[in-house]
Amino acid sequence: PKPSVKALANDRVTVTGWVDNIVEAYQSATLFVAPLRIGTGLQNKVLEAMATELPCVLSPHAFAPLNLPSTGHAVVCDSAQAFATAIDDLLNNPKQAADMAQRARMSIESQFTWQAHSEALAQLLDDVRCMKKAKVSELGVFIAHVMKNPPDSVAHLDFVAGIPTLDLSHFTHG
Repeated sequence: PKPSVKALANDRVTVTGWVDNIVEAYQSATLFVAPLRIGTGLQNKVLEAMATELPCVLSPHAFAPLNLPSTGHAVVCDSAQAFATAIDDLLNNPKQAADMAQRARMSIESQFTWQAHSEALAQLLDDVRCMKKAKVSELGVFIAHVMKNPPDSVAHLDFVAGIPTLDLSHFTHG
């Protein structure tokens, strides 16, 4: 890490830099904080932290791609002061933090697995296969409808192909 980041280390904050085993790092942490302001798509590090049942404090940029309800899965902050307040609140309310982290883990485990995505893809392909019997124009209307209104089990069609779909078994408790 840069010297400015290393300077943040104190008795309550450990600055590690590179770690050899990210699972151990997640499991030894108290909170996961991702004040991301740039980047594209869903961040696997957020999925991994949630799968580890680690309470998360995230920027809107880090949280939005999850397509989870806006409350109850993470604390979403849009300013430095909001991040500081959320971190203090979660550290001072371990039960609230644990409940939130458990809800997030259950959602991540149900939505971001190969099984969940392959089932959604199979259903979509089956729906398209059934439409082959219809006129070509009707098939076009169906595809346009799916693109605008993806099935409930698929938040974004770019996730259907397994992007990102993780093997979260290394991060979960079971």
